Amino acid sequence: MPRSEMNGSDNCDREPILSEYTENGSIQDTNKEASSDSITAVYARRWYMVMMFSLLSFMQSAVWNTWGPVADTAQAVYGWSDFQVGMFGSIANIAFVFTAFPAAWVMDVVGLRTGVVGCSILVVIATGIRCIPMSNSMFTWVANISSILNGIAGTVPFSGPPTISALWFPMEERTTATAIAAIFSYVGSATGFIVGPLVVKEYFYFPQLNKSESINQSSVHDLLSDNQNNLTDPFHIQSQKHDIQNLMYIEFACSSVLLVALLIYFPSRPPKPPSLSASVKRLDFKNGICNLVKNTQFWFILFAYALPTGVYGTWGTVIDDNLAAVGVSQKEAGWLSFYSIIGGAISALAVAWLADKPFLRQHVKIVLYILITGSCLSVIWFCLLVANIIPFGTVQLYIATIMGGVFINSTVPLSYELAVESCYPIAEGITTGMLTLFNNLFGSLFILMLAINNIGTAWMNWVLLGSIVIVYPPLILFKEKHGRSAVDTEKHVNIQDTQQNNQSVIGAHVNL
Repeated sequence: MPRSEMNGSDNCDREPILSEYTENGSIQDTNKEASSDSITAVYARRWYMVMMFSLLSFMQSAVWNTWGPVADTAQAVYGWSDFQVGMFGSIANIAFVFTAFPAAWVMDVVGLRTGVVGCSILVVIATGIRCIPMSNSMFTWVANISSILNGIAGTVPFSGPPTISALWFPMEERTTATAIAAIFSYVGSATGFIVGPLVVKEYFYFPQLNKSESINQSSVHDLLSDNQNNLTDPFHIQSQKHDIQNLMYIEFACSSVLLVALLIYFPSRPPKPPSLSASVKRLDFKNGICNLVKNTQFWFILFAYALPTGVYGTWGTVIDDNLAAVGVSQKEAGWLSFYSIIGGAISALAVAWLADKPFLRQHVKIVLYILITGSCLSVIWFCLLVANIIPFGTVQLYIATIMGGVFINSTVPLSYELAVESCYPIAEGITTGMLTLFNNLFGSLFILMLAINNIGTAWMNWVLLGSIVIVYPPLILFKEKHGRSAVDTEKHVNIQDTQQNNQSVIGAHVNL
């Protein structure tokens, strides 16, 4: 095993991705031809690194999804509206949008360790300030500030999976590593749907539905009216507030433990690169952004990724309100979201593993077609069920919801890798930073529609469907390229020639 596996004082611990490697971690002589065997190494600790990065992504997403799964209870305790609950996620997304590029700069120029530890500190602060005893009106302000801090903290975990996979994993494991780091964001959000309702009790009563029973809208309305006394009962209000405070303590404790672990050991990169493409210097940050903006093909894959996943991610946080009209309780809505996101995480990992295989590595676009089509059909089924266009059934609702999550979330790691491959040698942090910026922008626009008076919730499902259908044209126009993998398949590489070829590739991108 090259070097000590857990040497926290390696010179490379804080070196940026935009530097080049030599065998001792310094800048490589670009006039020399190098063998892939002499300048690359794969370290066992790469799995520890992706695990720690994934745990940060998990924690940040769980905090981001604090309020949606317990919306009914939080509204009763603090007097919040549906719009206020939705705005917690929206302002986090807006904070993400304004800090995505600075975070990409930190990852690519300063180093991944700085970005990861910095985001972990923000999560600890965001969760810690909510634990301070205060009045309800003050807590509302603090909850908003917490959402902003946590939104900023999501920049590196959300856009960094391709960066950590490029820095630590060989070509045949990169998509799988990207999937692991990316799906933990969704797993964290899914966990919020379970932990929240388990800790924060719900004081509504919803009768169990027969699996084939249709929903009568008027009877649901009567049922909700009968439960209003529970919402205003002082004993229940105090108990609910105590439950919410316990949830705040749990999130703060978990995020604090993670920060300590990251401070102990999380280097920016390994002593040697895992692949030839990782040893080649990327474009500097300014030129990378300029060339990315001019790259037409990048905008095609960005739109195909960011619109459906951005809308779906925000849609999932308000599924409680969405399904209340058809008699689905807060707790059951949480389980629905949990199963759909976990199903999507498992399928994303499986699809990414297959995409790393030689027979699929050059045909990722075809897989995306299949996943988008599956997403479209699943959401159509869901829309028809909730609108009572077809007979409502609990089993059908579960299947449609889970399949939607399976197909939509499976597109995430593939879209990341396609964008990075297509835009190489632009640094991974810049490319995925732009992808996730627009993902959050579309999600924010979706949730802001809740501000429209009396808009209801039925529109949410049809907007989600439209966001999926509309990506077919840009996906068709996108031309799949694998510039980074082409470098990795070479047995020998002349770094100087590779840098000159990279400039030619950029020129071709701009002219597309």
